[in-house]
Amino acid sequence: MNLGIKGYVMTVDQLERELLGLPAPERARLAERLLASLDDESSLERKWYDEAERRLALLTAGVEREVPGDEVFKKVGWQVSQSIAQAVKDAVEHGAAESQNASGEEALLRHPKELRRAKVDAAYEEAAQDPAFMEDMRSTGEVFDVVASDGLEPRD
Repeated sequence: MNLGIKGYVMTVDQLERELLGLPAPERARLAERLLASLDDESSLERKWYDEAERRLALLTAGVEREVPGDEVFKKVGWQVSQSIAQAVKDAVEHGAAESQNASGEEALLRHPKELRRAKVDAAYEEAAQDPAFMEDMRSTGEVFDVVASDGLEPRD
């Protein structure tokens, strides 16, 4: 197996030799972090396994019932129209989106940014109507131009 590290490719054996050359305290810190990462993964995996076993036992005992997908999505608290759901599926099928979840997450992250941008744009528009603000901006621009030019003649 080759590992690419900042443009340098090395095998696991080479990496191991390099790491064993570190001072003992650094090796100990690295070992602790590596072991902790294994514990996190196995612990999470174990929790998912235990949860699956618990749910299966409840289903088998008749305490719980299977829930159709449509019902599950109603419980989420919000829904998208069928046409939007289909558009997202189509986007994934045609490679325009990585996955349905990724597409939804991207849209949910983008919307608040668009709202903030609209708010800032409105504030700029309002400020542009204020003559005192515009004069401040003009004079600040002139000072900035002088500082940025560092005393040099303007470029053609």
